[in-house]
Amino acid sequence: MINADLITQMTIRRVRFTQPRRTIKDKRLVEVNEAIELSVQTQTEFPIRDLTPALFVGEQVISSYNQTGPKQYLFFTYNLTELIPGALISIGIPGLSQAKVPTNFRFNLDGPLVS
Repeated sequence: MINADLITQMTIRRVRFTQPRRTIKDKRLVEVNEAIELSVQTQTEFPIRDLTPALFVGEQVISSYNQTGPKQYLFFTYNLTELIPGALISIGIPGLSQAKVPTNFRFNLDGPLVS
């Protein structure tokens, strides 16, 4: 169940890759050197089902993530310029506005670029 207290901790950082990564942007394959990572600790595991949770930074959807440990997830996006500092972070199911729940976190990048 997605609720406002699902996320207990979040760390946000900008990372630089030693080797470029490929992603799709505007229907084209592009190489990127940097990303924003949102490391999330949750109260419970995400349920395994067809519709998976995503983070919303304001209205920007971040649906790419890896599970890095029990109740730990690493979300990432290559759209660095579309994230607004101070924007409310919500969690929900993309395409289901009623399933989007605000968290207690806001988007802020603190600290240096991590390589």
